[in-house]
Amino acid sequence: MKYIPYLSLKHIKRFFGNIFSFNSFKVFLVLITIGAWFYWFQYRPTQIRKDCWQKVVQEVSGKGEVNRESMNNYFSVCLVGKGLKSESLF
Repeated sequence: MKYIPYLSLKHIKRFFGNIFSFNSFKVFLVLITIGAWFYWFQYRPTQIRKDCWQKVVQEVSGKGEVNRESMNNYFSVCLVGKGLKSESLF
């Protein structure tokens, strides 16, 4: 039977060093937090709006006449369905 060594916190600290005491770890956490914030509040809503706009264009292109009110309603419903506040196209 092969011996599998027990990994304790002491062994992990010896292998990796004391990573948690370095300022680089704190900087890493700050960068991850800023990146997550940017994704959630800037990039994701922009992508949702772009996707909803493409759906509105596809919906309207199949119909003969263009009605601004129906386009605006469809866009608002799409945004609310994806978790954003409703806003106007025009």
